[in-house]
Amino acid sequence: YNFYKPYMTTTVNSELSSSKSILFNIDADNNDTGTSFVWGHNANGTSATALMTLLDTGELGIGTSSPTSRIHGVTTLSAATGDEVAYRLEYTTNKATSGNDTGLVLNMTDTASPGTSKLLDLTINGTISRFTVHNSGNVFNNGGSFYVNTGQAFDGSAPNESISVQTRGMSTASKWALTLASGTNVQTSGSAGAVRITPTYNQASGDASNTDLLISRTQTAVGSGAQLLIDAQVGGVSKFNVTNAGVVQQAGCTTAGTLSADVSGNIICTPSSERFKNNINDLDNSLSNIMALRPVSYNFNSDMNMGDRTYFGFISEEVALANPEFATHDKDGNPYGLDTNAILAGTVKAIQEMNLNLEDVLSLDVSSPPLEGGVLAESEGGGSFFSRLLSKLTTWLADAGNGIGNIFAGEIETKTLCVSNENGEKTCITKEQLDALLINAGTTGAPITTPPATSPNPPLTGEGDSDSLDGVGEVIPSPPSEGGVPEGEGGSSEPTPSPLPGEGGGEVVNSPLPESPQGEVDNSSTPADATPEEEITPEVAPEPESTPEPIPEPSPEEPTPTP
Repeated sequence: YNFYKPYMTTTVNSELSSSKSILFNIDADNNDTGTSFVWGHNANGTSATALMTLLDTGELGIGTSSPTSRIHGVTTLSAATGDEVAYRLEYTTNKATSGNDTGLVLNMTDTASPGTSKLLDLTINGTISRFTVHNSGNVFNNGGSFYVNTGQAFDGSAPNESISVQTRGMSTASKWALTLASGTNVQTSGSAGAVRITPTYNQASGDASNTDLLISRTQTAVGSGAQLLIDAQVGGVSKFNVTNAGVVQQAGCTTAGTLSADVSGNIICTPSSERFKNNINDLDNSLSNIMALRPVSYNFNSDMNMGDRTYFGFISEEVALANPEFATHDKDGNPYGLDTNAILAGTVKAIQEMNLNLEDVLSLDVSSPPLEGGVLAESEGGGSFFSRLLSKLTTWLADAGNGIGNIFAGEIETKTLCVSNENGEKTCITKEQLDALLINAGTTGAPITTPPATSPNPPLTGEGDSDSLDGVGEVIPSPPSEGGVPEGEGGSSEPTPSPLPGEGGGEVVNSPLPESPQGEVDNSSTPADATPEEEITPEVAPEPESTPEPIPEPSPEEPTPTP
């Protein structure tokens, strides 16, 4: 090189110029230390103020006379108004055909770095690092925010968050706060993904809770379109989503009860169409499985974050003992949850088995004709359970051997009233006979006596006046036939009447009527204002052998019955 060694002068404002390269040799003989080349500025011959200093070790200081790095710049921005820039790097590209251009290149050759190597470190106050780029490529935003297009995209200053992603208000359609896109993955093995969350917890004690992904929406007002907290798509088609109402939807499963978990805990669709199923068989022993379940009430542990509400349900371990298909299991095969569809199917089958058991209890042949006196059976398949129960109850009550100790009722209605003693002897009376007996007793005023249980049976036909009522107070020594009606002699199923008292016949088996205080017979059954012509005269049941004559009315001379 052809260097020019300038003449050093002390003349103020003298010019130094050369048409050739200029060589500044500091300590040319290499026998001095701490020498430097200083560009300074002064006025009126005063000591110069260093503007740039080049040390003999190669450090260049701009605004400082003691640089500590290869390029060390120091400046003070003190303008009262306007914008100031400490350092600016500007360049203009005007490339003709090809080639790249870069504004700033930081090239680090890391031969040995036992500590932390940083390509870039932006600090304040000399020690507080705000943004660093390590030689490993890691970028650290230490407590600051990251803005994109004048909008805050990442907030690293949140006190309880590492990075907070925020966005400006959106007023037009199809805007996203954050989009994660990657290139096309063509590897044939291994794993690839756009987002991966891999936290590590080491909480030895305490009641801390952890959430790996939290979506918290604030909605004052929303539109009529779909409101989704999560929407997983493939090729633009939704495969799984969660609405803002908490409804979980999966492709092909949009109704309640169609999602469940498999043995690995994966949420799967459980359609019920026959075209998706095979090996279909009827359930059995469901009643015993359901009876083995223990319904319980319970509260969740505090770490489940389910509140203090009391829940009703089952214990999956107990359910699995009753039937393993009623419970869901984790990947290790341990009971974890409940398969409610399986329990529902078992419950329905158990109810069907209970219905069959009730039919067995009733012991009814559904194909047989309806029971006499009972409820008619259905035309096909027999009657319902309650119809069969009523029919069975009717048959049971008609059996004389099925006695009932006491009956308490306000009114009992029957066609024939029968009274028996301990020997099985029974006296039966119909409404017509009872009406006639009461009228006759009230007319004659004669007392009615009851013979002892050992007295001979009263005659079956009258032995006195021909107009006596036969069959009243008949004693039947034998038990009744089926249906409760005694069988008389001569093939007649109706009781043979006995003569009324006072009309020339046998005694009436009955109790005397109560007397009035004056000793007269109480005829309260006859209205007080009734005349003899208006007295009720019931018709007498006709006998096949003879027709009894009407009961004569009392003569006018006889005393009027006391009301």
